[in-house]
Parts: sequence; C-alpha cells; structure tokens
Amino acid sequence: MWFWIWLLLALAFVVMEILTTTFYMIPFAIGAAIGLVAHLFDAPTGLQIILFFLASGIAFAAIRPFAKSVTKEALPNSSGIDRVLGQKARVIKAISGHNEPGQVLLNSEIWLAIQLLKKAAMFLF
Repeated sequence: MWFWIWLLLALAFVVMEILTTTFYMIPFAIGAAIGLVAHLFDAPTGLQIILFFLASGIAFAAIRPFAKSVTKEALPNSSGIDRVLGQKARVIKAISGHNEPGQVLLNSEIWLAIQLLKKAAMFLF
C-alpha cells in the first residue's frame, strides 16, 4: 500500500511543479521518491515518513538558491498601464489636435497617445 502512496505523491508533486513552475513542489517530489526507495528496502513506515521530511527539507534548501537565480520577481503592479509608467516612448505619429490621438512605440507595442492638458502632457491608452 505504501508503494502506491509514495508513487502517487511523487507524481502529484511533479505534476504540481509542472503547473506552477515555482520550484516549490519538486523538493517534495524528491522526498516522496526517497520514501518510495525506503519502502522498497523494507524500511519501517515511520522511517519512511522521517526520510520523506528530511529529504524534502534538504532538497528545498539545495534547490531554493538555484530557483531564485532563474525566476524573476514580479513587479507589484506589472499589468496593464502600470508596467510602463515612467518609461520613455518613441513618437510614431504626433498628436495633431485635442481630439486627434497620436501613436507611440513602447516596448515593441504601439500605444495611442492623447493630450488632455494644454501643457505637453501625454497619456497612453
């Protein structure tokens, strides 16, 4: 019975890791694999569980520095207009009037630009 528990746990943690790509689940998959190997060597259930937690902790401590180096920290407001605030854009089409929008190129994207105020303010949409 423990063979299937350890195998299903290892597979479940691998699937969760694939879905999240955060490197938080793979240490538990390694721990479950160690528990499975311990079971195959007829280790007592208590020892299998201890080895699971011990191997998971060691794997977590070993993998975290690597995971931090290859994953990017998300900006707090990294969606929509918030991700481009304060950046400079290249004018493609100048604003020709109060009701005529212009266009700017920003991070390989074309944005509409309008002037809402008389003093050179530009807003992107």
